[in-house]
Amino acid sequence: MPSWLSRPQWLEPAALVVIIALAIVLRFWGIGFGFPEHVRPDEQYFVGAVQRFDRQATLDPDWFYYPSLYMYINLAVWRGYVLWQLVRGNYTVPNPALGQPPYFGLEQLRARSPDIDYLLGRCVTAAFGVATVVLVYFFARRFFGRKAAVAAGLLLAVNSLHTLNSHFYKSDVATTFFTVAALACMARYVQARQTRWNVGAAIGTGLATATNYYGGFLAVPLAASQFMARYENQKSVLDAARATGRAILEGLICWQTYAMAALALAVFVAASPYCFIRWTDFLSAFHRMLFADRQTLYDTMVRVVGFRDFGFQGSPLLYSVRFCYVYSMGFALAVVAACGLIYLAVRGRATGWLLLMFFAVHFFMTASGKAIFMRYYLSLIPVLTIAAGALLSSAAQKQARKKVGRQNVLLAVALFICGAECFSTSKQQDRLLVQKDTRVEAREWLAKNLPPNTIVGTPVDWWGNYYPYGKPTLPAKCFYVPVRPDEVRDRGIRYVLVDSSHLRLYSPLERPEWTFWLSKNAKLIYEVTPNRMPTEKSFLLYDQLDAFYVPVDGFTNLAIPGPQIRVYQVLP
Repeated sequence: MPSWLSRPQWLEPAALVVIIALAIVLRFWGIGFGFPEHVRPDEQYFVGAVQRFDRQATLDPDWFYYPSLYMYINLAVWRGYVLWQLVRGNYTVPNPALGQPPYFGLEQLRARSPDIDYLLGRCVTAAFGVATVVLVYFFARRFFGRKAAVAAGLLLAVNSLHTLNSHFYKSDVATTFFTVAALACMARYVQARQTRWNVGAAIGTGLATATNYYGGFLAVPLAASQFMARYENQKSVLDAARATGRAILEGLICWQTYAMAALALAVFVAASPYCFIRWTDFLSAFHRMLFADRQTLYDTMVRVVGFRDFGFQGSPLLYSVRFCYVYSMGFALAVVAACGLIYLAVRGRATGWLLLMFFAVHFFMTASGKAIFMRYYLSLIPVLTIAAGALLSSAAQKQARKKVGRQNVLLAVALFICGAECFSTSKQQDRLLVQKDTRVEAREWLAKNLPPNTIVGTPVDWWGNYYPYGKPTLPAKCFYVPVRPDEVRDRGIRYVLVDSSHLRLYSPLERPEWTFWLSKNAKLIYEVTPNRMPTEKSFLLYDQLDAFYVPVDGFTNLAIPGPQIRVYQVLP
């Protein structure tokens, strides 16, 4: 065995450099995807909130589907960018005499770089993604050792769900960062019983919840840590029961148990104040998001689309396991991570119980809903990679006791087996993101060939309108109209645009009534397809609830991202 394999004094720093480099490349590669189209749903709401802050001189986001902390973080980044442009001499000072509003200079910056809001927000998300990888590395190193740290950091660095979501101007990755920070502080508090770690855990819980409401799941391990910190390990069952009783009693009478819950709530209120200032608006939006919207989406997928893959119609829990869990980790890592959580719990380590507790609460509460997006489980990925890293490092050390070089080789082989699938998926997704989207190609063609003031017909969807996600932006003064085949001529429509994809709700492959009508009444004048073979024959696996046209599997059939787009000219 080569001697250099047994030198942790330089192997560990080298491994950390590789992990950080991988994390950076896989998260920033393709960060400008889709421009000038804005193809990631929900990004526009964060952009709109920051622009509202500028134009109305307020911090009220007027939108409560997400808490507002991430909007404020990006507002700070935007203000820093503006200051940089001012120093460079690129800022235009508004002139009230010319009727220019106070935010005129900001609008000029945006006019010169139309996608700058989106790009800055995506870079902030990618930075949070890289920071999470580093945080997971040091979390695992502190509690499970160097080898576990390398394994956990590497597995998160290449994880496809985490890398893909790190490209989006959305708050899920920031929530994951604050979640890991909170769990790390809880584990340190249980270990050391120092108040500063307890305060850090409460602050982390509040910040995670202020970026996404599901960060509130941290309240359970936060409360449990108040009791676990007071438990002392015992050998006999009777002594353990007595110690448990004492820990519960001490936790119930300790002021910190209640103060930390209050602190977490205070941090949430401070970081997302308008949830309380506009309390009724917040409650209405939260209720609609949690119940009405998810139920409507689920009913549509069942009754209109007939989606039943991975047990979707039978059990949300089964769907969460068979699709969300397995395809967010890869099969090998999914199995190892689950075994890792059990291993940590069986070993009786407090950190393991905290991780398992958070996983169970988050997973089963999320799986109790109906319409479940894969990204809802993003905050569990670091927990699972830490558990997998701890198990793999322990197994490698037991298989080659006192032989450090062999341990490192065994761990490297295990990481290759567990991480190869996710790394391949991350690489393929990034490769697609850097390609020109079909909607961008169609947009360019329409700008050159569509007559001014054109009304473009598009198939009406189940709800009487149309989904915009699979459609390119039309030239100025042109607009879409949702129609049925028998309405096209009555409404004077000369052009029809049809988008199709394996995303069955947003761009359905099969529209029999349109296929027949178009074959008799229209001429195909433009087509762009993302597939290397006919769309109907290709295998592509998407998160069907998420209107994002990059798959989680089936990349060999895909050349570029986006739906297939056809433009027809109606015959006289």
